[in-house]
Amino acid sequence: MSCHVSHATDCRRPTLAVGHDEHNVAVICHIIVAINTAHNTLLYHVTSLNSWIIEAETIRAAAEAKAKEAYDKLKVNQTLDANVKKIVAAKEEIEKVHGNLGKVHGNLGAWKTQARSVLQGAIDKATEVHDALDIDGKGDKLKTQIEGIDSARQQIVSANSQLGNHVSSLGKWRDAAKDVIKKADEKCKEILEKVSTKSPESVIYQQSGELQKKGTTLLRAAQEAKKAVAKQVGEALKAVVAMDTDLKRDLKSVKNKLKKGIEDVIRILQVNELGNKVKDDLGTLRQKIEGLKNNMDDDSKPNELVKQALENLAEEKQTLEKVTHKDTGSIKREMDKLYNNFKTAIQNPLDTKVSEVDSAIVALGGKFGIQPEGDKKKLHKIFDKIKEEVGKIKGTPNPKAGLEGIVSGLQNYAKVIGNNVGKTNGGTVSHWVMRILNGNVLVGGWIDEYVSHNNGNFQDSTVTAENQKAAKVKTVIQNKIQERIRSVKPKPTGTKDVGETLKEIQAFHNAVSQTIKAELAPDKADEIAGKVKSDVYYAGGGNKIEHLQGAIKSTLAQLPVLVKNSGDEINTFADSNAALAKLDGILQQATTLHGQLKAATNPDPPTATESPAEAVDSKLNAVREFVDGKNSDKDLAKIFNEKVTDELTKAVKELPGAVSTFNQQAQTQIRAAAKKAITAAAEEIKTDSSGINLKDTMSNFHNVYKDIHQLEEKLNGQVDEHIGKDDNQAGGTGVTADKVTITKDNFGKYYEHVKQDSDGLMKGYLKGESDEGKLPEVIGKIKAEVYNALQMIEPGFSSSPRVNKIDKDTFEKPAKAIEKELRAIKELVDDVDGEVVR
Repeated sequence: MSCHVSHATDCRRPTLAVGHDEHNVAVICHIIVAINTAHNTLLYHVTSLNSWIIEAETIRAAAEAKAKEAYDKLKVNQTLDANVKKIVAAKEEIEKVHGNLGKVHGNLGAWKTQARSVLQGAIDKATEVHDALDIDGKGDKLKTQIEGIDSARQQIVSANSQLGNHVSSLGKWRDAAKDVIKKADEKCKEILEKVSTKSPESVIYQQSGELQKKGTTLLRAAQEAKKAVAKQVGEALKAVVAMDTDLKRDLKSVKNKLKKGIEDVIRILQVNELGNKVKDDLGTLRQKIEGLKNNMDDDSKPNELVKQALENLAEEKQTLEKVTHKDTGSIKREMDKLYNNFKTAIQNPLDTKVSEVDSAIVALGGKFGIQPEGDKKKLHKIFDKIKEEVGKIKGTPNPKAGLEGIVSGLQNYAKVIGNNVGKTNGGTVSHWVMRILNGNVLVGGWIDEYVSHNNGNFQDSTVTAENQKAAKVKTVIQNKIQERIRSVKPKPTGTKDVGETLKEIQAFHNAVSQTIKAELAPDKADEIAGKVKSDVYYAGGGNKIEHLQGAIKSTLAQLPVLVKNSGDEINTFADSNAALAKLDGILQQATTLHGQLKAATNPDPPTATESPAEAVDSKLNAVREFVDGKNSDKDLAKIFNEKVTDELTKAVKELPGAVSTFNQQAQTQIRAAAKKAITAAAEEIKTDSSGINLKDTMSNFHNVYKDIHQLEEKLNGQVDEHIGKDDNQAGGTGVTADKVTITKDNFGKYYEHVKQDSDGLMKGYLKGESDEGKLPEVIGKIKAEVYNALQMIEPGFSSSPRVNKIDKDTFEKPAKAIEKELRAIKELVDDVDGEVVR
């Protein structure tokens, strides 16, 4: 820009020297000088503004950096943290000032741009004036350009005035920034006082020293605690070994006392001498047994061994004589009553029951009207009558009678209706058609009208009367309609039972109805009428068929009504006679019963002399004769007298002698048995007790005594088994053991707590591991947990992401670092002369 201005302000250039208006040229030069002056002034102010902005930014950045550094190093102290927050707040104020300066800088930039634009405009105008000078003219164009330059000059003056105002405002903002920086200096002094190592208010320095001291003390305490725990755990494990050893010794003492007690009991109770004492007692017992045979045969003074038995025998003899005495015995009394009891208790009740059976049979025969009177009590006559009545109920298919007649009639009806549907003469459809033709007045009238209108064209010359011609027409209509219903399927078979036959009839009638609807619809009337006409009348132009068509159409319309009525009757019959379906079962039962009765009343095989019913009559008659005793040598009373009364009377008479004989024999046997038993008992025992063999004489006792003799050994074995065997390994060869061996079998629960097979227990030194038992394991875990918790104080421990190593440096280094940083902060905020660092 200065290059262009210098070029524009060179007033000695030839182009300007030849001008006619020197005054205007001087004005232009003055304006150019003013523009250069404004440009230099603007450049000075912009340069000063840039230096101020750079200085303010430098101060702000330094204050912010120092504040952050002080905050990071001293954030453990709450008081210092609060002061640092104040510094941060001061920093924010400085940033606001910086922001405002930035805005001013931006405004100055805009003004600088505007001034550049104005200066460029002036230069362009000056150039335009230089190029457009009209040397030979009168200077009108030059005057116009000079006025433009003057206008531009005024704009530059205005811009320069505004720039002066803004520079004044910038000075005020610089004073405000100095005030903020002053406050920051005061805050830095406060920080200096807090971090001083000499000031009594230097809490951070004091606490860093206390941290070093207490941390070192804590480290020594942790190390000593770890050693103490290790020592106590070792002592506890030694105590477990001692406890185990003492327990085994106590058990050994208890075991010895138990064995001594067992030995004393065996000795006091003389268990081992029991065999000899038994032998002595057996010798004495033999002598006493042999003495039992004395007075065995003396009835006046019987032996004590048999006395009670003989007395009991005498009592039983007296009791028996009360029953068996020939004159006064109860058997004799009952024998005298035997026949009467037979009559009242056996024969008469039997006779009564036989008579009741006869009366019941006679009453049954009377109900069936059996004659003569003597035949009423014969079962075969009653069965014959029942067979006859059942036969009537069963009936026969031909001639039709009874149930079979009903079934046969229904089956025949099914066959008939199946065959009649397609018949021309007498068929079902023909019958329905003729009923309509003869019974419906309207239809008959149309036929009469038809005959009347076509009377001269009738083919059959033998028929002359109109009523005969009408009858002929009706017959032809009947036949033509019947021709369309020749067969309907399925036709009823007429061979099934009642229920199925009824279903066949209903199904067939439904088929007939559907066939009639299809083949004899009213729209078929014209076709049928044409066929009727061709059979009855000559073809002629005057033959009218309308009335014939109306009659046939009306007939076809009424025919489904008759079919429906017929079907309703069939359905009503089937529904109201639903019990007919049960005829099949009833007929089957009747047939079965009739066959059974026939088998009961006819000889089987045919060559037999009587039927089963007659055989029953014969047996009943034999029973009557056997019970009442009439006309028979083998009646009940005679058999009772011969087989019961006579033999029983004979046996009763022999009873008293038999009782006496039995009594004598019994006494003799009792005495003999006693003597034999005494002799045998004495023989079981040797005369000399020294020769008694208990194994042979008293085998049960010998078996028990054999075990008793070994009682002490077995009891001692039980003590060894349940308390524990002697630990001979502990004392060595030839040394009496002072403790027992504990195994998993006899002390299972204790074994889990202190395992006896562990190497540590055998060697007397436990390590506190799981294979030594639960108790050493728990004690060992105490040590392990303490060691794990204090592993960071071990000399060889390496720090990890989760656990940091702790040693003397852990506390000394932070304290020294804090002190070092405090001094560094002091140096940052304080120089040699005590002024705040800028």
